Amino acid sequence: MNEIKIKTRDLYSFSDTDLLLQMSWKDDPTSVSVEAFDVFFERYKDHVWPIVYQVCKNYTPHHGKQLPDAVFNNTFVLVFESPLSKMDHLETFTDEKVLRQEVKLWMMQLAGEALRELMNGGEEDYRKHIVLKPIYTQSSTADADSHLMNEDNQPYNSDNLTDNQRKSVEAADEAEETTPLTSSETDDLHQEDAPVQGENMSFDDTADSCYNADAAFEEEAEAIEFTTEQREAARIALTQLTHEQKDILMTMLASEQRGRKRPPDVMKALETKYQTTPQNLRAIKSRALKHLRKALGGGTQLQI
Repeated sequence: MNEIKIKTRDLYSFSDTDLLLQMSWKDDPTSVSVEAFDVFFERYKDHVWPIVYQVCKNYTPHHGKQLPDAVFNNTFVLVFESPLSKMDHLETFTDEKVLRQEVKLWMMQLAGEALRELMNGGEEDYRKHIVLKPIYTQSSTADADSHLMNEDNQPYNSDNLTDNQRKSVEAADEAEETTPLTSSETDDLHQEDAPVQGENMSFDDTADSCYNADAAFEEEAEAIEFTTEQREAARIALTQLTHEQKDILMTMLASEQRGRKRPPDVMKALETKYQTTPQNLRAIKSRALKHLRKALGGGTQLQI
């Protein structure tokens, strides 16, 4: 027992990649994997939940109030089931702060996957999914293959895992009006060359068929993380651009959605308006974004 307690305490000093590696050792013994997951969950739950709630609450009238809880829970289930799925990429980062940002981005991608999976299945499959996808417990003594129990000896589900978090967010929503989402900034030069997503974009008929779950989660993550000072710095930086630079930048950003091609008529209109080439338009956009990032400081993943 003392050895297990020592291991649990030591895990809090592990890097994210080390925790994910420990999580993959499900047979050596099971408690090692469970302990690693517990620490990882504690490390990222407060980042994932507010974003998931903010994105999913727009769809709860059609998909039930459990949708944010189910997406949150299944996001962490995906981590536990395949902890090494992003390891080749994550292992390339040695700086702890940069690694954390990459893990957060990965978590948002998983949340988008969880949302698509729930919404694509239709109402009947969606309800079954919640029942059949048990939520992983924060108990180091639980059997990983069993229907897991919480501290009250009740099976984990989307109500009792996130109940306190949900209530606190709902209370905050009632106290103040939600601010609108910001527009999504995209990868600087090659967004228009991104592949068009196929079947993953096919939600059921209650959802917008053009909705991009990944873009929404990444957009909301950035909207939450930016400070008032950073937003003011971005506003001032925009006023320092020429009319042409600002028009090109904002027009291109407004027409972009992560993971989808920009409509070709947008580029054609800009080419005609400014008598220039697509390459020059992308270069102008890139320089303008570089100017804004400099105003915000460092390698900020800018969302406007």
